[in-house]
Amino acid sequence: MLGVAKDVAFLGAVLNPLPYIKRATALVNTANYAGWENVLAEALAVGTPAIATDCDFGPREILAGGEFGTLAPPGDVDAIAQALARLVDCDPATAAAERTRGRQRAQDFTAEKSARRYADLIEGIMVRGKV
Repeated sequence: MLGVAKDVAFLGAVLNPLPYIKRATALVNTANYAGWENVLAEALAVGTPAIATDCDFGPREILAGGEFGTLAPPGDVDAIAQALARLVDCDPATAAAERTRGRQRAQDFTAEKSARRYADLIEGIMVRGKV
């Protein structure tokens, strides 16, 4: 009916979605409410550009205010469509640069860096005498 059957697959639950995400032109997350969206960091880690709605928490932090992906207002279908069209229509060099930047950003979310941030936070609280 929409003519997208050759380009879109609704797979349901899969044990390891990363091979699909890696082959995608983009990962589009249109949540109206979100917490920490691991899928955005995972997409960046495998070099897939991310497009997300700019809901209250998560996507803005992961995509650094839009520096490492596209943020669109929640419910703005046209903004999501335009962002996706830009990725589909961009030249190969731009696409490659976008993928490289995403992989670099994903390095900010490794287990080691996350653990260090938590340890620093706890230490900071303890030093200030809050515990």
